[in-house]
Amino acid sequence: MAWIEKNGIQYYRISRTIGKRLNENGYEVPVRREFTGRTKKEAVQKYEAYLENRANDITNANVYFGITADAWIKEFFIPDDSLKGSTKAQYLSSWNRFIKTTEFYSYPLKEVTSKVIQRHYNELYEQGVSSNAIRYANLLMKKFFKYIDTEGLGRNITASLSVPKGNVQKKSQEIIVWEDEEISRILGCLDQADPRFRFRLLIVIAYYTGCRIGEILGLTYDDFQDGLLSVNKQHARDLDFDEDGNIKAKYDISEPKTANSIRKIPLHKTVLSELNIHKRWHLKEQLKKGYRTDYLFTTDSGKLYDPSNVRTALNRYYQRIGVEEKNIHAYRHTFGTNLCRQGVPIQTASKLLGHDDISTTAKYYVNVSDEEKARAIEKLAVNLAIPC
Repeated sequence: MAWIEKNGIQYYRISRTIGKRLNENGYEVPVRREFTGRTKKEAVQKYEAYLENRANDITNANVYFGITADAWIKEFFIPDDSLKGSTKAQYLSSWNRFIKTTEFYSYPLKEVTSKVIQRHYNELYEQGVSSNAIRYANLLMKKFFKYIDTEGLGRNITASLSVPKGNVQKKSQEIIVWEDEEISRILGCLDQADPRFRFRLLIVIAYYTGCRIGEILGLTYDDFQDGLLSVNKQHARDLDFDEDGNIKAKYDISEPKTANSIRKIPLHKTVLSELNIHKRWHLKEQLKKGYRTDYLFTTDSGKLYDPSNVRTALNRYYQRIGVEEKNIHAYRHTFGTNLCRQGVPIQTASKLLGHDDISTTAKYYVNVSDEEKARAIEKLAVNLAIPC
């Protein structure tokens, strides 16, 4: 008990245990709530009124929002086979970040009203949380309250809820590329890399083909034929759940991102040379470690990679050779930008990159200087001057 000040006014505050909730370890812990008044008597009266209101609905007195939601998620939502693991994980990620951390998560179920939830959504949006993240949390909220209504534990109060929306900010058009001196050092130092550095070929493929990391991790040796690389699948991350409801990642090979992602890319001689080096090394490792795979890039036990481990290994290499770290997508951006700098028609560049829309390819022209554009026009003029 203590006096506190709000907006220059003194209030008396008392704290009382009002219920229980499940902590992160699954144990019930007490939930405390504060009651304030201009006097001690007024604060106590508010607490007594709170108890009286709860007593009027004795059937739901022991039904708490958080405890009920946690149990429903574990027993009903996670085992639901109608949803993909990745979809369920998106719901739960937003729920855990933006709902489970709220004060009302520890309230009795009947005290969590549509007004309480909507006010929370609005506050999240004002704090900069995206509409999409709030939407996922709201979708799970709707499923939960449908269960509440079906089980007779309360009303479904979600019909009036809305996800705040505003002017959607466009993603930054900035394209992060490797500068010429950086890429020269990255490629030039590969011979000095640790012999165990298994992503030497990955760097070469990324730079000379512009493939996405998922496409590269899904490549097999049969995808390289007659000087062409066939891109027709991708390494995909899905999400599953263990018996306790914890999210766990799993990796598989799936169809490519879009139909236009299926393409053939002419291979630079450097790629073909590095492919032969990699294949010889890879066969020796498979014999030594006792596994067999047709994929170019796997762990030393033949399992598909977690892309985060690839990023970690690449970043160690950059640090060792004194190059600033960049996202692996920078290779794709560099490839696209270089095509445009060489005056490659945008339609051709779009096909090589596997874009669905030429407008996506057009962003690479942002990094093309006026001088480079002029040189491309000069090349075109020379071609047109060829005599009949």
